[in-house]
Amino acid sequence: MALKENLVDWYIKNVIIPNFVKYDSPGFVVTEQTSKFGYTFQRDIFLSENFITDLENKFVEKYGDQGKIFLYGVGKNFGWNYGKSFNMPTIQANSNKDVIEMAQFLASFVGSTWADRSEITKMELNFKSFEIQFTDYVVCSKNGLGYLLNEGGIAGLWAWLMADFSIEGIQIKCQGRKENGCRTLCAPSKSLKEKQLPYVSFYDKIESNSATDEYLTFNKIRPTQFSNTTIKKLIANNIVTYSNGKMEYNKERYLPLGIDFLFLLESQAKKIPKGSDLLFETACIHGKRIAKKEEELTPAFISDFMAFQGWGDLLITPNLNELAITYYPWHELFDQCEKEIFLGLLSGFVSIYKKKEIKLRIASSSLSEGFVRFNLEEAQ
Repeated sequence: MALKENLVDWYIKNVIIPNFVKYDSPGFVVTEQTSKFGYTFQRDIFLSENFITDLENKFVEKYGDQGKIFLYGVGKNFGWNYGKSFNMPTIQANSNKDVIEMAQFLASFVGSTWADRSEITKMELNFKSFEIQFTDYVVCSKNGLGYLLNEGGIAGLWAWLMADFSIEGIQIKCQGRKENGCRTLCAPSKSLKEKQLPYVSFYDKIESNSATDEYLTFNKIRPTQFSNTTIKKLIANNIVTYSNGKMEYNKERYLPLGIDFLFLLESQAKKIPKGSDLLFETACIHGKRIAKKEEELTPAFISDFMAFQGWGDLLITPNLNELAITYYPWHELFDQCEKEIFLGLLSGFVSIYKKKEIKLRIASSSLSEGFVRFNLEEAQ
């Protein structure tokens, strides 16, 4: 069941032209759609592939099997909630035709944003079985792991379509393990067990809802004061490039992820000893690494970069006596998270800018005006 259409052409026709993913508002990246299944709105964040790759490596190196289960569980819940957020059809509530068409749409969308090529090689609804192959898929093609976005993410999405969270996923081939492409199989655990495949099991479903008035209010697009940089402008000026499924800045790949991913990572990392610390440390390392690539690192650049990723509107003065983020993403898991990824990235940037080690923390926060604002300060 190959996807015959050129994925770049497909992406232009199905994503850019209908403005499905909105790249033209400073500080915000959102996915918005009205279909026969209803209206959907999701706030997104652009994260570096290198950051996610390093994060997987570090959690597996430090925590072993516990780290693998954590990563896979976050990915699986991310995929499940992605299906829920976009009111995707399920075999329980919709026709087989609707489910098949959605699976094909998702394969094309993922193949045009997270990979160079995608091909559904098997889809058997009666057996709840699905197999897909990618070329140059994000993260796992670099580290040979893929617990977050390959095994976990795809398993969660297929589980949603099958209305069965017990479905699991496993990479049976991986480009990062020097094999020909990445191939993922999703099926009920009994089927995977019969094939004697070493899959990860995860049953703790964490559901969120991006259709609430609160989510829509806190995450709606608003005019920014300190940055006017958008991904659309950066692409138009050849600062950010899109080619063969890759969006790159400074020769580094970035990928859009719904904020479910961010908040699931942070809320679940707290359940692992010092897991939150590892999130912060990894983000800080990557903030420093990205900053070091810049010929001229200025407060204006730092503000624009955070806006490009979709974090909101960053006020940053040269001496750092004013440092605040307005319109930070909001999610149902907001209160369960310490915002380690944002704080780590920004700490890395300002450490390179000021040429000294700086660790930022939230000094005060406000949600009273229908949006999130944090005032930040250096931790003592």
